[in-house]
Amino acid sequence: MCRLLGAVSARPAPLAETLDADLHAFAELSALHCDGWGHAYLHGHDLTVVKAPEAALDSEQFWRSVGRASTDAALLHLRMASPGLAVDGLSTHPFERDGVAFAHNGFAGTPAVLDHLVREYDAPRARGTTDSERYFSLVLAGMRDRSPAEALWWAAERISERADDVTALNALLLTDQALYAFECWSPDAPARPEAGEASYQLFARVTPELVTVASDGWEATSGWEPVGNGNVLEIRRGDLATTVDEARTSLLA
Repeated sequence: MCRLLGAVSARPAPLAETLDADLHAFAELSALHCDGWGHAYLHGHDLTVVKAPEAALDSEQFWRSVGRASTDAALLHLRMASPGLAVDGLSTHPFERDGVAFAHNGFAGTPAVLDHLVREYDAPRARGTTDSERYFSLVLAGMRDRSPAEALWWAAERISERADDVTALNALLLTDQALYAFECWSPDAPARPEAGEASYQLFARVTPELVTVASDGWEATSGWEPVGNGNVLEIRRGDLATTVDEARTSLLA
């Protein structure tokens, strides 16, 4: 189980300033979610990704990077690696291709099953060993002729049809137009006792100057509302307009 945090603000500012106390509360989760940290952010239309296979809280590079990253749209990820998967730079989220960044929380199926789907839909080949990067490849394939929100649904549908061990397909997807938060998890997913009270739910907080979306289990401030299992929340850059694409069917029930 990993942790996700995304933000879109009315104007560019260093992430450490935009997220303020939320960033510290989030980083403290790396005491458990310690297998890697990463963030992706936009400066104009240019995407930057910074990540490392280490715990965020004690990482000088993490704090230096979030202090320097001046942006109005970003996503952050703390990794707890699934058993058997490598802990290295290639496996650390977020993943990036063609100016799009992606981070995942959950397990999307075995790489062998996902590789078959990647070949079937002529999706970009994964560089690392994770299920998450293969999931991202399918989202990119879906985006060839679909909106990002529809592509998240399309990829999840393909995975749910083929894989029988999916726990969650929660994801943050960042394009130069918007941040997308997809909540999709199985109520039958086994609990991770070491994660304490944390679940697969996503929550969003909307203010006139900042829209934030995050995994649960750490939010120290008020005003958070559930995204909803199966829903895609779109947060548009510029005017911070939010749209919820509601679930049309239960994918992982």
